Amino acid sequence: MTQNQRYGSQNKTNQLVKLSVFVALIIIQSWVPMLGNIPTPVLSITYIHVTVILATLWLGWKEGVLVGTAWGLNSWIRALTAPVSPIHAQVLSDVMVSVLPRMLMPLILAGLIVVFKSWSKNPRLVGALAGFSGSFLNTFLVLGAMVLFKQETYMTIQGVDQTGLWKLLGGIIATNGILEAFVAAILTPIFYQVTLQLAKRQGQH
Repeated sequence: MTQNQRYGSQNKTNQLVKLSVFVALIIIQSWVPMLGNIPTPVLSITYIHVTVILATLWLGWKEGVLVGTAWGLNSWIRALTAPVSPIHAQVLSDVMVSVLPRMLMPLILAGLIVVFKSWSKNPRLVGALAGFSGSFLNTFLVLGAMVLFKQETYMTIQGVDQTGLWKLLGGIIATNGILEAFVAAILTPIFYQVTLQLAKRQGQH
């Protein structure tokens, strides 16, 4: 085995280890209460998508999609086996709502990250932009999937008509969606800086 082949094999192993860590984090955050969200008296702020965003930032789009898929599958399994509301049981139990948006988010985000990195070499700014964009994309894609694939079911559960549906979705985006995006914009650059520092110490960057 040549030196280049040895280095390539070692690099692939390192990538696989990192990917495994991110997938393990997703599983823990999905199933252990309060590790994937911040409960408040008014809203529950989800931040599990920060793990997917960070994986996409650090490892690349393929790994990001794999981590996003792991999140979606865990959300789908939870909706089937331990639903906490009628929306979970009747809407998020559809793979097109639980899994597809979580696969698409890192894929789209990876393209945006290329743009962000062309704007700035500051990892904190890139991390903040990626965090905000990834979180908002997640909200938009999940709500969009609900409208496309489970609109009637969702309207029945919420007791709204077509007009009420758009008002409801707009309210979700204006409250949870924006708030979660700002939380992700704060957390993502912090974790991104840590991963970059660890990588530098290991001589990988």
